Amino acid sequence: MSLLCNPVNQAHIDDLKDRLSGHLVFAPYDPFDDTNELRVVRKLAGIVRAMDKGVLSPNAVQKSFTEHPIPGFCFERWLREMVEEGIYSDTALKGVA
Repeated sequence: MSLLCNPVNQAHIDDLKDRLSGHLVFAPYDPFDDTNELRVVRKLAGIVRAMDKGVLSPNAVQKSFTEHPIPGFCFERWLREMVEEGIYSDTALKGVA
């Protein structure tokens, strides 16, 4: 069962990438951290795509965002907003907390 109300529309992924990138701009910079910010954004967006395809549960995605935190970004808040906008069905929020 798809959690997406309209699986063809991928605008929420662009929204997610924009938000993650926006938060990373204001994240503290560590000159010794060679993590590529664009790679992190792409990886997290890919994890959300896996949820969209039913490969990962929302809870598993939440754990990924917890393991790879973006300062100021909350996956649960974003997901709740996407449910309110009709992107995801209410079932997407089950188990995410």
